[in-house]
Amino acid sequence: MTLDKILVVGKEAQIHQLAHKHTKQLFAADDTNNIWDLIDSVEPHLILLDKNIHYNEICSFLEGASKNNVEIPVVIIGGEDSHEHAEKLIKLGAYDFIKGKNDHNRLGKVIDRIIHAKDNNNPDNQAFFSESFFLQEPQEFCLKLQRHFADFIQKDRAAACEFE
Repeated sequence: MTLDKILVVGKEAQIHQLAHKHTKQLFAADDTNNIWDLIDSVEPHLILLDKNIHYNEICSFLEGASKNNVEIPVVIIGGEDSHEHAEKLIKLGAYDFIKGKNDHNRLGKVIDRIIHAKDNNNPDNQAFFSESFFLQEPQEFCLKLQRHFADFIQKDRAAACEFE
């Protein structure tokens, strides 16, 4: 699965190549300077911060994102030795932390989680669980329930096929 827009912050070419596999549009920034303007103009679906962004800058960015109610998932791709920062960054609001080159293959799974979380916030899915939905006639309720789960299973199978 892919996201429409990913913003990569950092100069690591390998991270840009990795992100490019999972998006339709890739945007890049060398550092966190002017990142808020870029986020406003691009409206990315994911922000990736690479290992060359200083730890304090990442903390500052995550704190700012929290204060400004930015709901864009932020994934940090750290170096082999940066695992000691992972827990704190997750607590500050990072969606996930990918620990070095050996963990890069997890990015696809992280993106799938983001897409599924977005689907769960989909108004169609929320309407499915609304009170009025449950007040319908039992036969109509069962048919709609069956269609909803059939769609869900079909999406899940499609996602599983992409990993095979």
